Amino acid sequence: MQRKNNSMFIIVTGTIISSGRLMLGYIENNDEAILIVMALVNYIALAFVLLFINNDIANYCQEKINKAGIDTAQKKERKLVLYSLSTIYLCIYLIIGMLYIIYWKSNDLNDAISIIALALSIATNDLVISFSPLYYKCIINLLSIFKKRRKHSLK
Repeated sequence: MQRKNNSMFIIVTGTIISSGRLMLGYIENNDEAILIVMALVNYIALAFVLLFINNDIANYCQEKINKAGIDTAQKKERKLVLYSLSTIYLCIYLIIGMLYIIYWKSNDLNDAISIIALALSIATNDLVISFSPLYYKCIINLLSIFKKRRKHSLK
């Protein structure tokens, strides 16, 4: 669950983005541009936080799968479910993000999303520790459901 420490990059990027936001504030009649920029910034910030959480949970599950005393075919099946879930989450996030930026952007929603991103980033480690075992169990349960449906469809 360790990732490369990119704190300096994050600080520099955050400083550049906030400086750009401050400069936009000095341009008159630019409220719509500020709203769009902040919607994009919040969307990307939340994406990074969710990506880090998803990667940490996926790494936990990957380790559990690799250490499990099962054959290679079963490991491949579990990894396929893990990758499929990550892909589904990404697609859902992209669709909701497009709708958010195109139709739902507002100052209040921007504030809410930035607060959620901040809260999730602070709680990342605890969330990963709490949800990783549950997520792994979900993978196993989903795989057993798929296998049962496959057996019934073959009859």
